[in-house]
Amino acid sequence: MLNHLEQKISDRKKEELAEKDTETQKVFSLIALATCAAIGFIIQIILGYYTFANPDPNSCWVVRDLASASLSKEGIIKKANDMGIDVVEGYPVNMHKFFHAWFAWGFWGNLLVTLVSIGFTVAQRYQYDKLAIVGHGINGGLYCMSSLIWLMFGAIWRFSKAGTVASGDRLERLNGQTDDQWNKSLKESQKDFGYQVSGGRFMKIFLLIAGWAITLAALMGTIMCIIMMCCDPREKGERVNNKMEYLKGGMADNDDYTVEDSKDADEEEESENSIKSES
Repeated sequence: MLNHLEQKISDRKKEELAEKDTETQKVFSLIALATCAAIGFIIQIILGYYTFANPDPNSCWVVRDLASASLSKEGIIKKANDMGIDVVEGYPVNMHKFFHAWFAWGFWGNLLVTLVSIGFTVAQRYQYDKLAIVGHGINGGLYCMSSLIWLMFGAIWRFSKAGTVASGDRLERLNGQTDDQWNKSLKESQKDFGYQVSGGRFMKIFLLIAGWAITLAALMGTIMCIIMMCCDPREKGERVNNKMEYLKGGMADNDDYTVEDSKDADEEEESENSIKSES
């Protein structure tokens, strides 16, 4: 009887702990979801800003091996010829179009994925569970692929020779030039030669952060997989359960033995008493 009560109390405590763990997990999940939603919203606003109200000039023509830009195609070709630089096939290129395409790609892609996700969530509300599960899976997979390709093209366009020139990375700061003077010089270069200073700066910061985040996530995932392979907690749990079952079985055998033993002792005592009474 006591063992049964102790077992009930133990089970109740386990249930209470499990409920507390579940509530804690829900809180952390909501915090993580809210953080991701806030970051995504901010990024979406920035992408929309550069898509519809880009502060950089609408043209930024560059030629490979020429560390300067121009607002016009004719101007950059003339500058290259004056400096004796050959204009190779495929150049000059207007890097503003590439940068703007990257911003628009990210903005419309994120917006489309969000709307589709909302649509499948509504479908799930109306008992279309299978459709919602399959839709969310396909939508998430396509979004991951599109985002990866988007980041790859952004890195190629931004950190290529043409991208670094168009972003103003090749501009040199004069000795003794103050921050205000340098910023003023950048704005003048942006206006006179078409440098994509603002968009290029954002792309550089965003792509570097995204690259490091993906690298760290991949590294942590690899470490977790190695830990799970070497120290699988499920095997430990199975060993503990087997041990508990073995101990319970042993205790049950001991209890059975004790009861049978007591019965035999009682029978022997009764037989002895009956013999004494007869004598």
